[in-house]
Amino acid sequence: MSNEATATVALWANIATLVAVCLGAIALFVTARQLRAGRRGASAGALIALNESFRQAWLQFSQASEEWKQHTFSDIMNLLECACAIYEDKLFVGKGGKLLEDYLCHVLILIQQSDDARQRIERMMLTPKTFDHILNFLQCHRPEIKGIKLP
Repeated sequence: MSNEATATVALWANIATLVAVCLGAIALFVTARQLRAGRRGASAGALIALNESFRQAWLQFSQASEEWKQHTFSDIMNLLECACAIYEDKLFVGKGGKLLEDYLCHVLILIQQSDDARQRIERMMLTPKTFDHILNFLQCHRPEIKGIKLP
């Protein structure tokens, strides 16, 4: 093969490499966008399911007889603990994460203002790790949630 032919083959090989790099970059960009969209979709689906769980738990609490109120309130607190852990792990992205944060702040303020809720929580505190994720959430949100303390 002559030097001219070798140079031509090398030129076309370099052009093919540049085209492959460009296509690879485009594919990487499209994949990243799809991954982001998928993560947001999964986040929204999980947020809707969590919202429905809270709706059901609050409904059960409001309709429970006095002997079942402690049990149903424990379910709410367990859901709050899970939601705080989910928030702490940053599993919800975009506006879903902000919506969860706002909901948790709002509910915890309402719980703090309720003598009944505070007394029920005191009965649930069995170990130093009980509601650890709620306590972490409260620590991180002191400016938004003033004065809330769990036993």
